[in-house]
Amino acid sequence: MAEMCTSNDLKMIIRLVKHDLRINAGPKHILEAVHPDAYQAFQMSRDLDAVLSKAVVRTADGHSSPTKKTALKITASLMTPVLPMLAEACKSVEYAMKKCPNGMYSEIKYDGERVQVHKKGSEFKYFSRSLKPVLPHKVNMFRDYIPQAFPYGTDLILDSEVLLVDVKTGKPLPFGSLGVHKKNSFEDANVCLFVFDCIYYNGEVLLEKPVKERRRILEQNMKEVPNRIMFSEIKEIHDPKDLENMITKVLKLGLEGLVLKDLMSTYEPGKRHWLKVKKDYLYGGAMADSADLVVLGAWFGTGQKGGMMSVFLMGCYNPTNQKWCTVTKVHTGHDDKTLERLQKELVMIKISKEASKVPDWLCCTKTMIPDFVAQDPKAMPVWEITGAEFTQHEVHTASGISIRFPRVTRIRDDKTWKTATSLPELKDLFKKSKENCDVSLPSTSGVKDVHKASDTESDNSSTSSPKKKFASSETSKGLSKSVRDPAVSGKRKPEVTSKESDKSTSSSNNEGTENDAEESPAKRRKKEHVHDIIKKVLHVSVAAELASQVMAHGPHEKRHKVGLPLTIIK
Repeated sequence: MAEMCTSNDLKMIIRLVKHDLRINAGPKHILEAVHPDAYQAFQMSRDLDAVLSKAVVRTADGHSSPTKKTALKITASLMTPVLPMLAEACKSVEYAMKKCPNGMYSEIKYDGERVQVHKKGSEFKYFSRSLKPVLPHKVNMFRDYIPQAFPYGTDLILDSEVLLVDVKTGKPLPFGSLGVHKKNSFEDANVCLFVFDCIYYNGEVLLEKPVKERRRILEQNMKEVPNRIMFSEIKEIHDPKDLENMITKVLKLGLEGLVLKDLMSTYEPGKRHWLKVKKDYLYGGAMADSADLVVLGAWFGTGQKGGMMSVFLMGCYNPTNQKWCTVTKVHTGHDDKTLERLQKELVMIKISKEASKVPDWLCCTKTMIPDFVAQDPKAMPVWEITGAEFTQHEVHTASGISIRFPRVTRIRDDKTWKTATSLPELKDLFKKSKENCDVSLPSTSGVKDVHKASDTESDNSSTSSPKKKFASSETSKGLSKSVRDPAVSGKRKPEVTSKESDKSTSSSNNEGTENDAEESPAKRRKKEHVHDIIKKVLHVSVAAELASQVMAHGPHEKRHKVGLPLTIIK
């Protein structure tokens, strides 16, 4: 076969295998070239055949052509996953009140796994956030409980969160405890489905109904099955002070946060029109968990970062046995220029993940053996690593302590391995992060909306302490003042320094959030150019075929670029 192919053919075969065709056009561009409403319709139904059959018609000579620019009426259907509605980060009470002018539902943010439940008679399907089937051991038991919870619900689609709960206390168990092996290590625990939305009920599509009406329908037709099928906990809020109190209460209880929904908002698949409040979003990130860790190793990156070190193993020193422990691996927080500079600055030894080559000074589990290890850990740089929270993970050797959603917020040139966070200090930070603390919010009258603050600028020169600022009355005032004017204290707020982080966040958040009105002129021209290529150079049927090819990769591949075979263009 290779002998029959041209160099361009071989190039395209390799790109097809890698699912990276490289023409700088995503599914949105391809589908919108077929029909202006095709991509939006696909987000709604995830049924590509149905979308293309309505967007493209056959002419008398057997060719295909786009339909006239009439709206495609495609809606949610049973047993076909609907792209879930998402939430954007909310960093202040003011921003929440502005985005929810009709009042809001303040809903507990459960730290579990998002599950979309489809029931058609006695048939059930469960889809994850990425629209893949959920592993059976996590959801099989619900077949018996959902009919009990919905005695009159023949056909339905539910949006929910599944997690493990302690049947004695009713409290949720840690994230990640749903694993087939981990679940067995918890006694007196049940897998529970917390239902927070209903988008289809007995033949009626509820997507266009406001959330207040959808919640009413849900409450009228669902009966709780204790510790198995439960309502999500919500509170209707109209006053900023009530929202402040709710946030404070949730964080004091150690819960992940809140999801805020405007009472009149409809269910928009794939759109980030809900809001989420977490402690690492507040005070410009001052409430986030962070530690100063040393670079111990690295892995090769993938895609555009292939062939270079872009994923880093971070750890701390254990003075008891005088060895180094792993804490987390991080791949976001550096821009391209910084990454390029680090390739020369970091003195590493290549071990290619071989266990026999791991140096004696490094305590490392098999799954955390990197491609490169530091030649001398005491000469390696110290980086401030910030995340949503401290967690415990068996793959790491710092007493199992790790950081969830880690990112590099600063390169600590002012610190060495001696002044970096040690294992005893890390244990202390972990303990304090789990204790109840005063998280009182600044008064709403004095705090400016920090939501627009950039999270992507470089701040490698800042030297403020990474330790969490627990808010005493004096500290609270200081935080309030610094939020209004970061220059007051002479220090800038910690900021992420990664273009890569921006790209991965915007890609993974939602492939359909681009707003034509907000597109830059360059991006708009690029988009129009892609449309022209597809419409003028290619036949519409080829565009439809290409769209099928693109979508076959699934939504989890949405960050991959899409390419056109050169032979087709010719």
